[in-house]
Amino acid sequence: MRKILITGGAGFIGSHLCDELIKNGYKVTVIDNLDPQIHGQDAECPRQLSKYVNYINGDVRDVFTIEKLVRENDVVFHFASVGYPHEPRIQEQNDVNNIGTAVLIQAIIKNPVKKLLIGSCSSIYGEGYYKDLYGQIHRMVRNGVRSKHVRCIGDREDQAFLEPIAMREEFIPSIESPFALTKFDQETLAMLMGSRHNFAVCSLRFFSVYGIGQSFANENLNVMAEFTSKALLNKSPLIFEDGNQIRDFIYVTDAAKICRLAMESPLTNGEIINVGTGIPTTVNRLAELFRAHYPDGQNLPVITGESRSNDIRHSFADVTKLNKLLGFASVVNLEKGIGKLVSSFESVKAGVI
Repeated sequence: MRKILITGGAGFIGSHLCDELIKNGYKVTVIDNLDPQIHGQDAECPRQLSKYVNYINGDVRDVFTIEKLVRENDVVFHFASVGYPHEPRIQEQNDVNNIGTAVLIQAIIKNPVKKLLIGSCSSIYGEGYYKDLYGQIHRMVRNGVRSKHVRCIGDREDQAFLEPIAMREEFIPSIESPFALTKFDQETLAMLMGSRHNFAVCSLRFFSVYGIGQSFANENLNVMAEFTSKALLNKSPLIFEDGNQIRDFIYVTDAAKICRLAMESPLTNGEIINVGTGIPTTVNRLAELFRAHYPDGQNLPVITGESRSNDIRHSFADVTKLNKLLGFASVVNLEKGIGKLVSSFESVKAGVI
């Protein structure tokens, strides 16, 4: 199990996974079409990829190329996908994410690999579950456009106070965006075909992964990208709603190590695993950590009070399964991770402004 293929491997998580795998003695091949949304316009080569990576500029929907690469490798990480959380580009998302996954799995059925690992997403959980004062768990279901008056700790719902709880892998998905639907489709198809055709599958549900090398081209992708992109431009980041939304931020090198460990362990075969820290952090707390690096008070966040239809109020991971199967605990805490991030983009500010 020494030769690894990563679809979409020139992206943020994929490129760090390449470094993690190479450091541990694996041979890595990447196929990526350098989507302008991630890599910017007219990108010709993935600068962040290690020189030891066998890079192929190609599309995951290319049947001939994918079949050839699957034949040549032992394990596949499937990270190739596109996501437009605030744009209804439904056809493109379905074409790349669903058709691309179908092409890959068809190739694996013809040329079995030892393991397929799916890069999934916490957006599958939607608003998730809440607990009332009596310990009863409630599932939050949202109909239509998100209300400005969102449910949170201390809100009343049927005369009960509700507190968000960590997302567990066994929770029934609450699909609230086309992108989340495609990620659930990828997981489901992979698990189904893996069981039927006898190849191991593991799905990795990433929470808010951040770190050096993240894309600033799509600042709406997550709140961390919003903060870092505005810091690069000396502008004030926008905080939607009231800033009490909860997220689970995991540093990218920790996420990459989890990916490698999940690949190596037979205990993850057939499993869906949350990739997070299990530590709930509000957006307001994130703002405080960034402000610590800018004590002069410039570029303070602006709380808009507005909401967006595809946003999720609370999302943080239950990492019980992660700890049990892989014995992993996060190495880079949020304070340290933001320090790394700030140092990296301060060094390139002159070239950005």
